[in-house]
Amino acid sequence: MFRNKIAHSIISQIDNNFAHESYYQINSKIEQAHLASNPNLSDGLWFKLANKSNIDTAIALYSRELTLSQLELALKDKRVYAKNSLIKYGFANAPENFIDEVLDSNWINPDLIKSWLHYGTGLNGRQIRLLADKIGGNLMIRQLGNKEAYPDIIEVVDKLLANKAGCNSWDLNPVFRKREELINHLTKFSSYNHRSAFAASWHLSDLDDQLYIFGKNTLKSNISVWTSFLCNPYTKLEIVEKIRPHAVKEGIRSDLFRALSRMDSAPGTPLSTPLDEIEDGLDRERAEYFSTYNSAYHGLLPWQEPYNYINKSEDIDISDLIVESSKAHMLYFINWEKVCTDLNLEMSNSIKSWSNFWSLIENWNGSLLELARASNSLA
Repeated sequence: MFRNKIAHSIISQIDNNFAHESYYQINSKIEQAHLASNPNLSDGLWFKLANKSNIDTAIALYSRELTLSQLELALKDKRVYAKNSLIKYGFANAPENFIDEVLDSNWINPDLIKSWLHYGTGLNGRQIRLLADKIGGNLMIRQLGNKEAYPDIIEVVDKLLANKAGCNSWDLNPVFRKREELINHLTKFSSYNHRSAFAASWHLSDLDDQLYIFGKNTLKSNISVWTSFLCNPYTKLEIVEKIRPHAVKEGIRSDLFRALSRMDSAPGTPLSTPLDEIEDGLDRERAEYFSTYNSAYHGLLPWQEPYNYINKSEDIDISDLIVESSKAHMLYFINWEKVCTDLNLEMSNSIKSWSNFWSLIENWNGSLLELARASNSLA
């Protein structure tokens, strides 16, 4: 099992046509999903694998940016999971007119529209609007944050007001995060879910605006609004103190009290600088603290960089990677990109050498370096 995991880790990443072709020749269709997941496949091998592929292999083949010819073949696949893989990845580089043809065809259905709007892969603003208006409801509301699809803020306001029932924070908060112009239309909104979205928006930094959204000093219809205020780094202390007695009265087990406790434990003081202009270290720390409690801002702060998992993995020399090792969990911490680079340098560029490699690894008890040299010597 451990040997298979090593083979799977290598074949899914290595950039070597001889390695790919030999693996394809000696392995059954069941094992080909690992090869299919390799982003470096040649077009010829991609089409070989796609021919009558099982669903795992098809998903792996479609989980990448596809060429037009690949898309034309993949669109013939009627399996639900295969279609979802295309939606998520395959259309990333597809021409606008090609996507228009797909949207006008029988291939698309309401469930696929929902998935495509969620991922947005390959869609321009016009196409997003087309699908969003077609599906309507909460899914359309979520797309109002897209300024290319809905450039007119008055239209955005009208659509929000016309769909005020049933929308929750997952629908509204991202819209209010991306459309800072909504602050200029504050007084048009009165429903609790819209007010809650305003209270969660980090664009609501003015005390008078916050007091307006705070509403009447009674708990009824305000609990979600006030809870949102207590998860916002821009909420003024005056607002916090207005909420405090209500939170204490609700008790320590209430969401409102827990939100108050988080607010009291937050670093720094209420922010006033726009998010993309924050430079002070303590202000950034406060913003990062509150982003944990607001999905619309989590992981999207301007100064943060995406987590690089490769840099956190361990470089292992192929002479030290022992194939029969029993510590299978350690495979997740190995830098396989380096392992594959080292193997490419050591292995002979021939189908025979790589065929030997894949055949021998199933029973090999030494290091990967020794396996590579033995594979070459038998070619």
